[in-house]
Amino acid sequence: MTYDVGQVLYIISNSTKRVIPVQISERIVKQTLKGNTTSYIVVIPGKAEGIDLSKIKGNIFTNLNVVRQSMLTNATGVIDELIVDAENLAASSFVVPERVVSEDAPSENAVEVNTLELSEMTGLDNVEVMLEDGTVAKVNVQAV
Repeated sequence: MTYDVGQVLYIISNSTKRVIPVQISERIVKQTLKGNTTSYIVVIPGKAEGIDLSKIKGNIFTNLNVVRQSMLTNATGVIDELIVDAENLAASSFVVPERVVSEDAPSENAVEVNTLELSEMTGLDNVEVMLEDGTVAKVNVQAV
């Protein structure tokens, strides 16, 4: 990729996972019989001397919004792996029922959608139904 002198880049460091801003201070074009090569010298805040950009280990970005998206994607991937690992560990370590009632469970009037037929609801006015995502919906049976 080509950068301009004075341009600010953002590097997600491989070692620290921090976002480091750098500024291109030099663009060096070397022409040889084998072809042209371009290298960049960057200035890092708090450092007196410039550093060759290719020596910095990390992902280089020109836009902070892309940095944010990259970090969120990476974090989401790590979180997803942790959740899958925890789920697998629980399944291999415990007898896990398909549905465990928690403190946030609906009241005694709640029913699972697939366990109660509409004909069985006669005589009931309102029923709480737990949807697949855990949302509790109040249904007026007489209106159905």
